[in-house]
Amino acid sequence: QVSAEATDPVVGLSGIVDIGGRLVAVGWDPGDDYVQNGVAFISEDGLTWERAAELDEALTRGGAFLVSATEFRNTLVAVGWSCVGGDAGCVPVATSWTSSDGTAWTRSATDAAVFGDGELEAAFMSEVVATDNGVVAVGFVEYRGIDEAGMRTSATIHPAAWTSSDGLVWERSFEGPGTFLDMDNYRGPTMAVAAGTNGRLVLVASMFGDQGEFIGVVWTSDDGREWQRVPHDSGVFAADGRDLMMWDVIDSDGGFVAVGGEDSAKPVVWTSPDGLDWTRVALDQNQFGFDGSLAAVTAGGDGYLAVGPVMYNEADNPVTAWTSADGVSWRLVFQSENDGYATEIVAIDEGVVIGGSTFRSNDFHASIWVGPAGS
Repeated sequence: QVSAEATDPVVGLSGIVDIGGRLVAVGWDPGDDYVQNGVAFISEDGLTWERAAELDEALTRGGAFLVSATEFRNTLVAVGWSCVGGDAGCVPVATSWTSSDGTAWTRSATDAAVFGDGELEAAFMSEVVATDNGVVAVGFVEYRGIDEAGMRTSATIHPAAWTSSDGLVWERSFEGPGTFLDMDNYRGPTMAVAAGTNGRLVLVASMFGDQGEFIGVVWTSDDGREWQRVPHDSGVFAADGRDLMMWDVIDSDGGFVAVGGEDSAKPVVWTSPDGLDWTRVALDQNQFGFDGSLAAVTAGGDGYLAVGPVMYNEADNPVTAWTSADGVSWRLVFQSENDGYATEIVAIDEGVVIGGSTFRSNDFHASIWVGPAGS
C-alpha cells in the first residue's frame, strides 16, 4: 500500500487512468458536512500520490460522485453523478468532468433532457470509455413516482448510454427497456463498457430478471448510439434464481473478458471472442478461497489480472488480486491486511496499480496498492 497518509481521509477511489504518463485517480468523500465531494489524486510514478483540486468548485458544488475516468485526446474525462442540493434527499443527475492534468476541473452544464431532471428522473453514469470518434458513457436512468404523501415510490430503471465528442457536451444516445425497481428494497444495477480493437463497444450489466434476481445482460454497439442486446442464455447469464453480477469487462488480444460474482459468494469469469458469443468459464472455486466477487479486470503480464471483492455486501473480506494466463486457472498474488473492497486495477509500464478502500478505525479509507510488472 502506498501514500496512505494522503488517501486515508477519503472514503473511496473508483477510477484510475494514465494521462500523458501521469496517473490520476478519482473517487468520492462525504467531507466534514457529509455532502458528497468528488476527489482526485495524482501521481507521477504510482508510488507517491497527492490530493489535487481539493477546493475545486467543480468537485465540491452540491453533491459530486466521480466513479470512472478515461483519457481522450490528452484530456481526462470523468463521469458519475451529482445533485445540486447535495443532501440525502436529492435526486442525482448524470454528470461529467474534464481536466487536462487532474489539478483543475470543468463540470458539465445542467441539461435535463440529457442528464435527468433531478426530480422524478434520476440518471447515473457508471463508466466511460474512449473511442476513435469521442467518448461513450454507460449507466442507467430511473423514472420515479410520487405517492399521495409526497414520497418517492417504486420506479422503472433503464440501461442508458451517452456519447460526446469532448467529454462535456453529451447526447443521451440510448435508453433500453425498463424493469421494475422497488424503492423500499433498493438495489441498483451494474454497468461496465469496453471498446474493442475492431471498434465494437461491449456493455455488460446486471439487471433484474423475472424472479426479481439479478441476471447478466450484454449489449453491443458499433457507434455508441445503436445498441443490440445479445440473446439471453440462462446457462451463461443466470444462476437459477440467485443473483449473478457482471462487474467489469475489458478487451484483450484474445477477445473480451468479463468478471463478476454469483450471489456474493463466488467469483465468475466470462469470455467472448467478439462480444457476441459468450462462455461462462468453468472455474475451480477452491482456487480462490474467499466468498465474494471479482470487481475489476485488466490485461497484464502474460494474461489477466483481477481484483475483488466488490463494495456491496462483500467488504468483510480482504482485498485480493489474482493473475491468470487463460482466465481459467487463477493464482493469488496479493491480499490486504485489512478487510475492504476493490474498484479498479490498471497495468502500467512500472507495474500494477489497484484502487479501492479498506476498513480501519470504524470507517472505510481510500487505498492504493502497487505491485511489480508482470504480476
